[in-house]
Amino acid sequence: MKMYTQFEKQYTDFLRQHLKSIDTTRVKASEYSATEYIRTFTTDHGTHLTPNLNKSQKCDDLARSHLHYGEELLSRGATHACLREVNEGIRVATEGDTLLRLLLLRIKTLVELGLCEVAKCEVDRLSSLFPGVYEISEKQLKANFLCNQMSVTEKECEKSSQSLASKYSEVFNINFDPNKDSCLLGELEQVFQLVEEIPSIKESSNYHAKRKQMVEEDKLNPLPYSDKGLQGYNNISPHVEIVESKAKGRHVIAKQAINIGDIIGVECPVVYTVLQEKWTRYCQFCLSNVRALLPCPRCPDVVYCSVECWDRDAAEHSIICGFMTELSSLPAMTYLALRTALTFRNSILDMRPESPCCTTSSSDANFRKTVALVTNFGLRAPIDIIRRACLAIFLTNSLKAMKLARNVTKAKGVEKRFYENCVYLLFLVLQSYPCNAHEISELQLCEEFRYSANEDIGAGAFVFLSMLNHSCNPNVVRHSIGKKTVLRALRRIESGSELLDNYGYHYATHSPPERKKFLKSQYLFECQCKACAESWSLFINLPSSPTFKCRFCNVKTSALIVSCRKCGRKTGQTLQQYDAKADRVQSVVRQFVSDGCADNKHHDIIEFLQFCEKWTEPPYRLYNECQEVLKQMWNLRSNVNIYDADAPDK
Repeated sequence: MKMYTQFEKQYTDFLRQHLKSIDTTRVKASEYSATEYIRTFTTDHGTHLTPNLNKSQKCDDLARSHLHYGEELLSRGATHACLREVNEGIRVATEGDTLLRLLLLRIKTLVELGLCEVAKCEVDRLSSLFPGVYEISEKQLKANFLCNQMSVTEKECEKSSQSLASKYSEVFNINFDPNKDSCLLGELEQVFQLVEEIPSIKESSNYHAKRKQMVEEDKLNPLPYSDKGLQGYNNISPHVEIVESKAKGRHVIAKQAINIGDIIGVECPVVYTVLQEKWTRYCQFCLSNVRALLPCPRCPDVVYCSVECWDRDAAEHSIICGFMTELSSLPAMTYLALRTALTFRNSILDMRPESPCCTTSSSDANFRKTVALVTNFGLRAPIDIIRRACLAIFLTNSLKAMKLARNVTKAKGVEKRFYENCVYLLFLVLQSYPCNAHEISELQLCEEFRYSANEDIGAGAFVFLSMLNHSCNPNVVRHSIGKKTVLRALRRIESGSELLDNYGYHYATHSPPERKKFLKSQYLFECQCKACAESWSLFINLPSSPTFKCRFCNVKTSALIVSCRKCGRKTGQTLQQYDAKADRVQSVVRQFVSDGCADNKHHDIIEFLQFCEKWTEPPYRLYNECQEVLKQMWNLRSNVNIYDADAPDK
């Protein structure tokens, strides 16, 4: 039985037996704190919610079936399907011969797909296991390492390349003797020779590869505000500040004007995860889309893009290795809560649950900020609080079964307090994450660009982003680069104005009742933004032409005025100038929607939006279209799945 199914059954049984004995009026009472509640609840009911966990195993019979089917697919020319099948086989294989044949088939498939650089990298890594077969292996490994670490010495490079080769052999434990299996040796040499002879130009013929240079242009290296920024937060603009009020709580305002397109910040999540349905396609550590995956050598559940990522994730993954199949049934926010306990395992004992706000003495600033996220405990229904308390206990008992405490400390007498604190931590984040966590996304790029769309690949807790309040007409927009989230200004934000994100539905796509219902159920507040208060129309009902205004006194008129009838100032603008700008951006919009290539015309879009904000009163169709095109242009410079949307297999 899947882990979350176990919880649902045990939770139902628990409610049937114990709900009458729980004082739900006290749960809701303001004087009854969350930590007091969970302490009492754990003592009374902690033993009733215990998972039955089973470790997942690799299977060579299954790997061989993937190998044979992959060979059949490649012979039919179904290269994309073959690559998926081979990767599935590599993920579950343990035997040397089967694993090696799968790796060789993957290299052939990568070459057929035109992914020549990936294929060459595969040969370099694989040849480290057989240096006698591939003579330039050591030289190539050094060159690959030097590409990433240009300042290291030759001696350090040699040591590091040997270390990487050693780690690669640990991931792929192939017990193959070239002297005993001449047939497989011949195939190995044949594949190595195939990759050596392929021209590097082949990859550039791919439709999506033509965009690679453009996609890589804006990867934000070095990061903005890395030297000086908002105090206490890395890579956040110094032009914003966090303030607090009774009506809005903590929120972010601009200290000076921020223009459209300005990068406000680039934030790394304090805790993050790949979505469960993406575990076998995305690197568990860096979230990159993996074409030539490296599996965990001990379980079939997660994959990595490189030995470096595998090595950096090893300490955390070793705790839950083998249990991931059980954990895969957990909802995304629940699994993210579990990852929080793993990520901050060394700070759990520093928590002070007896204090009013469950403070911590931890030196880890990220942990302190995570614990301090708003939970909305006082706004939750009693049954909702009871469910989250039960889930916190259930997850803690899962971590106890994985022996998490033994990975943190060997000291006697602290294990009980460790798991008690673990329950408190999980109870807090199970309440705060649904309101404060954000998606990590990727643009799925299709051959017909108009069908390209963003898709969630992960979720993370972003402390600064969680400070932003909601608007159905936001003035900022987020997009993902790796696991980082980039925050940009979508509209001009004047000094003293609040930065407003969008938590779910935009006014142009969903009606006010739909938006309010979602926000109330998920985020526990009633939206009072301008779009809701004035009941702005959906996109299909927006006017095609704008309402103009005087930029000095905001008097509205149906035609662009030369001098304002109220203040008498000359605007210095004409209707013809607006029409000329509109014609130019409409051409850019049409081209971009058609093929996704606008040759860096985002400056024209930004200039037009700035003009519109000065002289017109949004919303209207062209203004919204330009905003959406601008967001998609930024998405193209973010996480992009370039090859998944190639022509379908025959």
